[in-house]
Amino acid sequence: MTYRSIRTIFFDLGGVLIGYDSGHTLREIANRSPLPPEELLAPFLGPEPCFVDFELGRVDTNTFFEELKALTHFDGPATQLLEIFTQSFSPIAENVALLHALKDGHTLATLSNTTPAQIDFIRENFDFLHLFDLEINSYEVAARKPDRAIYDQALARTCAAPAEALLIDDREENITAARELGWHVIHLHSHAELKAELERFDLAAAAPGHNPNP
Repeated sequence: MTYRSIRTIFFDLGGVLIGYDSGHTLREIANRSPLPPEELLAPFLGPEPCFVDFELGRVDTNTFFEELKALTHFDGPATQLLEIFTQSFSPIAENVALLHALKDGHTLATLSNTTPAQIDFIRENFDFLHLFDLEINSYEVAARKPDRAIYDQALARTCAAPAEALLIDDREENITAARELGWHVIHLHSHAELKAELERFDLAAAAPGHNPNP
């Protein structure tokens, strides 16, 4: 089977192009909160995590971090919580390096459950978002993966059919939803597996380090 029909490659951000040290974030908050660990984690891991409305664009950055300050009893300004969260981000360099070559002949787009605080930090500190032809951010389209609405908007904004779209994501539920809608998918576990999957999709020639004539 060939995959020459793939025209648009959608990248998730967190876990694919951006690493996030959640342990560092929680330690920093714990150092300024009287709550025991299980109560400190509750706003993030409960049935309705506190960040969902933020990712859907229902609350702004200031409101979210003021609410998080109250939920965690954080002994400091809300602006410091924002700094703690964003300073835990770092680029996954080997995956970012693939963008330059994959851009040749394909439309590149992000497809991410994210917030304006995250995007602002990434744009200001890491030099790769300019490689994308467009960004599909959950807070801007008021929909999150794995809800169908965000996939439909992604296709509409890129003028792509499901069979022309490839999603690279690290979360199984997002991959499953895309596959059920007829997309091609790569469930990311490691950089080595990502390169192998790109080869399976006849995109290996675009990956740095690939030798088409071994």
